[in-house]
Amino acid sequence: MESKKIESIFKDYLNKKLTTYALLISGKWGSGKTYLWKNVLEKKATELGFRPIYISLNGIESIKDAESLLFSSILPISDKLQNKEIKNTIKLLRNTANVVGKIFARGTQLIDFTKGIKINLDVSKVVLCFDDLERCAVAPEKILGLINEYTEHKNAKVIIFSAEEEINKESDYNRIKEKVIGRILNYTANYNELFNSYIKNITDTEFHEFLASKEKIVIHFFRSHNIENLRTFGFYLENLSQLYNYYKDENDREIDRMLFFTAIISNEFKNGELTISNLKDKQGIDNFLLFIDLDDDDKIGTPIIKSKTKEEKEKSYRDKFADKYLSSQNEKDIYIFSDSIYEFVLTGFLDVEKLKNEINSRNGKINNTEEYEAFNTLMGYNFRILENNELDTALSKILNFAEQGKYTMYSYETIYNNLKYHREIGSLNITEEDLVSLLTKGLDISKHTSEINTSQIANILHFKKEEDLNIIEKKILEFHNEKRSNEKSTKANKIFEAIDKELVEFDDFFSEILSSENSFFEFIDPNDFFEKLKGLKNKNLLVFSNSLFDRYKVYHFEFPENELPFFTTLQELITAYCNDNELKHPKKIIMTELLARIDVVINGFNEIIERKRER
Repeated sequence: MESKKIESIFKDYLNKKLTTYALLISGKWGSGKTYLWKNVLEKKATELGFRPIYISLNGIESIKDAESLLFSSILPISDKLQNKEIKNTIKLLRNTANVVGKIFARGTQLIDFTKGIKINLDVSKVVLCFDDLERCAVAPEKILGLINEYTEHKNAKVIIFSAEEEINKESDYNRIKEKVIGRILNYTANYNELFNSYIKNITDTEFHEFLASKEKIVIHFFRSHNIENLRTFGFYLENLSQLYNYYKDENDREIDRMLFFTAIISNEFKNGELTISNLKDKQGIDNFLLFIDLDDDDKIGTPIIKSKTKEEKEKSYRDKFADKYLSSQNEKDIYIFSDSIYEFVLTGFLDVEKLKNEINSRNGKINNTEEYEAFNTLMGYNFRILENNELDTALSKILNFAEQGKYTMYSYETIYNNLKYHREIGSLNITEEDLVSLLTKGLDISKHTSEINTSQIANILHFKKEEDLNIIEKKILEFHNEKRSNEKSTKANKIFEAIDKELVEFDDFFSEILSSENSFFEFIDPNDFFEKLKGLKNKNLLVFSNSLFDRYKVYHFEFPENELPFFTTLQELITAYCNDNELKHPKKIIMTELLARIDVVINGFNEIIERKRER
C-alpha cells in the first residue's frame, strides 16, 4: 500500500472519536516504515493537533521495561526537565513503572510527585507509535496486551510498525492481535518518494541534476528486482555520490553500466551474500566470458552462463547471481565487472587510479593499439552492430594479430572461444585444427612477453578441473605454471638469504615479497627449510614465526592445496624436533608456538579446500 493511502487511513483514524483499537503497519525490515512515520504520519498527527510519541521496542527485554519507557514517554514535563531533582524523579518513575502503569491503566489520577512538577496523563490528544515489534525480546502478544490497556481503556491512538512475517505466530499472537488491531496496512517502499527525499538534500547541483536525470533507471532496477530495503537504497545512492565525479563526463552507456553494477554489488553486500572475505574470491562473477553458448539455440548472442544439469544438487553462487540479475538480454549486454567498484562497495575504499584505468581501458584510451582496437571491436556482443564487411575485417585482423602473439597469453582463452563461435556459425572460414594451430603459435610468442596474472588463471580454473580444459586453456595453464615456477624459484631462494639478516630486513621481506605471492612455499623444499629453521638465532626464528602467522591469518589464498604439502611436512618435522628431550628453552618455546601456528594455517587451508569442493 502506498504512503498516500496509509496517510488517508491514518487521518480518518485520528478524527474518529473513542477508538478502541490500534493500526498495524506491516512491511519488510528496512522498507522505510520508520521513514514513513517521521516524514509523513508524525507530521499529519501534529497537523491535526495530536502529540506524536515514538517508542522503539528494539532491545526491550521485559514488560516492565516496556511499561517504564511508555509511561515516561507519555509524561509531559515543562522546561524544568533540566533540573537535577526532576531527572531523579523521572528515574524513580521508571523504576516504579510496573506499579504506576497499572494504576494509570485503571484510570486513577496521580498527584504531583515533587514540587514544581505538574503531571497530566491525559492521552486523548496523544498518538503512540510503537516501532520494531518483531525485534522486541518480549513476546509480541504481551506487548499487544500492554497496548490494549491504552487503546481499550483510555481510547489512545496507537500505531504499530512491524515486519510481521518475522514474528513467531505459534503463541497467542494471532488471538491477541484480533482484539487489539483494528486494521492491518501492508506497506511497500515508494522509491519515487524515497528518491526525491534523498536528492532534495543534495547540495551539489551537478550531482543533483545527474541523479534526477537517472531516476527512472535507478528506480526500475530496485523495483524489477523486488528490493524493498530502504537501507540498501540509501547505501547505493551514497556509493553513487562518490563514483559520480569519475563518470560524469563519460557517455550514457558507460554511466548506465556503472549504475547497474553498483546497484547489484550494493544489494549483494547489504543482504550478506558478499562480504569482505570475497574481496579476492569473487566466485566467478568477474568472469562472465563474452562468447556464445552453443548448447542452446535460443542463447545466440548471450554470454555463456551455463545452467546446472539436473544431476547437480545446487547452483553455484555465480549461476544464482546470473539468474537473479542477468535474466534479460539487456541486463547481459550492460553487465561489466569493475574490480575497483567491487572493492569500493565491499570495503569503503575507492582506488581512484584503478577506477580511471578501467574506464580508460573500456574507452580505448589504454591499449589503444590496432590489435586491441580489433579485439574490443569483435569480442563479446560488439560484433552484432558491425556490417558484414566490418566483421570480416575484424576477424581477419584478430587472426593475424593473434598469430603474431600480440595479445597477452591469458587473452587467448577469450579469443579462442569467440573465434570458435564465428567458425561454427559460418562467419569464419577456418578448420578447428588450423584455428588451434594458429593460436598455439601465437601463444608460444606471447608467453615470453606476458606478465604473470594469477587472478586470470584463477578465473580459467574456477569452474573447471584441469582435465576438462580445452586445448588452448591447457596451453595457457602450461605456460603460466612454467613462468610461475621460474619466478617463484628465484624468489624462494631469497628467503634463505633474508632469514639470516637483521630483523627489520627479514620482516620487510615478508611484507614486500610474501604478501604479493600465492602458493609461495609450494616451491620450497620443507626438509631444507626445516634445517634452516633449526640453525636460526632465537630472535630471527621468533620474527619468522610472527611474520608468517600475521600473513596467513590475513590473506586469502586461491590455491591452498599447493602449499598444504609443504606445511604438512614441516609440521611433522617440527613435531619430532620438539619431542626431542635435548631441545632446550627458549628455542623449544618458540618452536612449539610456531607448531601451533602452522596447525592454524593447515586447518584454514583445509576449510578453504572443503568449501571449494562443495561449490
